[in-house]
Amino acid sequence: MKRLLLSLMTLVIVIHSFGQKLMPGAQVGISFIPYSKTELNGQQYAMGWNAGIGADFVVSPGFSFSPEINYNLALKSEEFMEKTSFFDFLQGLLENELGNLLPDSIDINDFFSIDSLLTGVAGFVDDTVYSTTSRHHSLSYLEIPLLVTYKYRKVRLSGGPYIGILIGSTTTELFQQKIPLLEAMPGVLNTGDPLSDLLINGVIKTTFPGFKNEKIETISTTQLESLDFGVIVSLAADIGKNIFAGLRYSHGFREYLQNPTKENDFHSSIRFFLGFRLNLEGKAVPVYQ
Repeated sequence: MKRLLLSLMTLVIVIHSFGQKLMPGAQVGISFIPYSKTELNGQQYAMGWNAGIGADFVVSPGFSFSPEINYNLALKSEEFMEKTSFFDFLQGLLENELGNLLPDSIDINDFFSIDSLLTGVAGFVDDTVYSTTSRHHSLSYLEIPLLVTYKYRKVRLSGGPYIGILIGSTTTELFQQKIPLLEAMPGVLNTGDPLSDLLINGVIKTTFPGFKNEKIETISTTQLESLDFGVIVSLAADIGKNIFAGLRYSHGFREYLQNPTKENDFHSSIRFFLGFRLNLEGKAVPVYQ
């Protein structure tokens, strides 16, 4: 990171030595980020924000080099599901508990086959346990765009690559489980008697902690890529003396997870921003001649 910043500073000095005019400035904006996509709800968006400083180095009439250093908050989510059998759990429970009640010389399967009994029932009911884990990532990047800008009157068109350095992250994990077999028997599970309470609060909740109650916790993860890179295209217009507003699209080329759970899970966003720039010559003249 030190080498990257040193290289950027060297490039800025070289450009400035050949440039006609230097105009530093700052900007702040909000981002609309593709967050999650499901068959039921379609594409969902989340809102982030960004702020930073930059400068325009005019190198020829109408053209300038426009490096920036920005803080960018990006949001991402991932979800995966695991399917297991409730009857497999029930079989193990019955064999263990009933087996503990009998002498070691007696095998419960000598009287009847628990496996055959549950297998026969399984053909008529859905005994699947659907365990869904959702992770929501809040990612902070130091973003360094290196843009080339073309100015025509009050309109500015910019484009170029960027490098993003991950400087912080927070991951929240949501775990929930659905068991259709149990949900189809509310009368059995909610009778209020001691046996039902033991079944739900004891055995079921211990074995399936995401059933009936979502489990939410903040976790630490080392599965995030420390660097991001991509391209930026920006369109802005001067709306006042040294004040501008614009629209920016960015698209990353590197997946943010070291072991992605889905293909092509890159960072991308649409940003609306507002900023200002200063003319170091001290004259109230257009930004570009």
